[in-house]
Amino acid sequence: MTALIWFKRDLRLHDHAPLWHAAQRPGPLVALYIFEPDYWRQPDVSPRHYACLHAALGDLAAMLAARGQRLVVRVGEAVAVLDALARQLPGLTLWSHQETGNGWTYARDRAWRAGPNAPGWRGMNTRAARWYGGLMGAINGTGSGAA
Repeated sequence: MTALIWFKRDLRLHDHAPLWHAAQRPGPLVALYIFEPDYWRQPDVSPRHYACLHAALGDLAAMLAARGQRLVVRVGEAVAVLDALARQLPGLTLWSHQETGNGWTYARDRAWRAGPNAPGWRGMNTRAARWYGGLMGAINGTGSGAA
């Protein structure tokens, strides 16, 4: 079974809970970053953010290459990109951090968790996101922390 690690804001390989959980399971890993044009139209995003992201993605790609992996970069609306990948790779499991960005990214993650209609999406694994949300909820004293 292929594990898809969706890198969003946390572009590290060390201390990355979803990556660690995915790596504990048998099967190949696919590292994904989705460049979302609508995100870059948000009022709280600037060209400096893009420059920082560009450098960080280069670093991530180099770290993955040193480990025999490659970073897959897709452009588009995240739910549509994930739907297309789920149709391409049946049995795919998805691992990702719960979003901690702005309201736009939070709404995008809620749409992702609501479950798109793509047939291949069913059964995708969101345990890492739930685990991280539960951890943050426990730390913050807000219960499960899951959205």
